[in-house]
Amino acid sequence: VVIRGWFPPGVRWELFNLCFICLCQQLIVLAFSSPASLAAASTAPLNALDGFAAALFVALLLGEALADWQMLAFQTEKYRRRAAGEPAGDAYARGFIETGLWAYSRHPNYFCEVSIWWAFYIFSIGAGAPLANWSLVGPVFLTCLFVLPRASLDVTETLSSRKYPAFADYQRRVSRFFPLPPRDEGELAPLSAGD
Repeated sequence: VVIRGWFPPGVRWELFNLCFICLCQQLIVLAFSSPASLAAASTAPLNALDGFAAALFVALLLGEALADWQMLAFQTEKYRRRAAGEPAGDAYARGFIETGLWAYSRHPNYFCEVSIWWAFYIFSIGAGAPLANWSLVGPVFLTCLFVLPRASLDVTETLSSRKYPAFADYQRRVSRFFPLPPRDEGELAPLSAGD
């Protein structure tokens, strides 16, 4: 709904839908899965780098699933309390999750998703491709799709900032993308008008 609002009704939205949502995203999927073609074409035996890539992939997949499960559990309970007319309680009063993996990154699910494709890229190197090879385009482009200005993270942050007044405090305390220990209240500078 928000993205549709960027375009006046009519042809512009349909062109964006066709070019970006339908066609470009298919190319993105081909790009970030391209290390598989390098690995499949290789005659190199499985090695320690493949083992590392597989373990990293599984860890990130579990991290993404855990982050999504934590969000689902939080939202389910928040809406259950609202529907039952129960008090929100401290954990749900702000409206957004800030516990579990969400205490270390405002987007742990996105971080894991993007990092999965970097782990996948390691398979191309394990298959004997040079460190910088053509399949690097996929994870680089996917990373840009999330972290560049006005990309997915910015859209999500803008929507959350509009819905939840306390989100600005969360933004000051918790890393935007990379999981990091949250900043202590004493380390925080007050927001200025330009923040």
